[in-house]
Amino acid sequence: MFNGTNWELAKYRPLLLVQARQLQQNKRLLVRFDCSDLVQQTLLKAHGDLAQFKGKTEAELIQWLRQILKHTAIDRARHDHAGRRDIRLERSLRIAVADSSTCLDKFLAGRSPSPSEQIRKEEFQVRLAEGIERLPPRQRDVFIGRKLLGKSIGDLAADLELTKKAVADLLFRAIKKLCQLMAPYEDSAHGRNA
Repeated sequence: MFNGTNWELAKYRPLLLVQARQLQQNKRLLVRFDCSDLVQQTLLKAHGDLAQFKGKTEAELIQWLRQILKHTAIDRARHDHAGRRDIRLERSLRIAVADSSTCLDKFLAGRSPSPSEQIRKEEFQVRLAEGIERLPPRQRDVFIGRKLLGKSIGDLAADLELTKKAVADLLFRAIKKLCQLMAPYEDSAHGRNA
């Protein structure tokens, strides 16, 4: 059980970064931003509003942080397009943020065998996000594009101006590295010693 007064918000930076990177790769959005800046703004708002957070679980906190990220991205888009409000862009941002949350949740869906494993799933989600952030940039982009956004190898190759073989190699190396990074956690999560 979590004590709502002692939330360690910095712990969720990698999770928010993964979602911001998904937003950055979304072609529906005309707004480009620095992921780190967006996450930093999100965490600053969360720290300022922490007293207003009424949740009791980590899952509720993650959803709250995702909402702040969404609103921060929309505010950023409005600022970047000041004087020329574009409802389609705002709708695209809302959809893209919701999609980025859903993609990560779907990717992890098979990893939690029962509702009693919810806490482990949330911790695994944070650790996976940390692992994704530790990947080299090209491997991270390919992994997010393929595994979280569902882009084809061909689309990724075109987006990154690489060959399909190069994208496939980057994806293979990303998955291999993530497996190595996640192995100690999976071993401890299943009661095995690393």
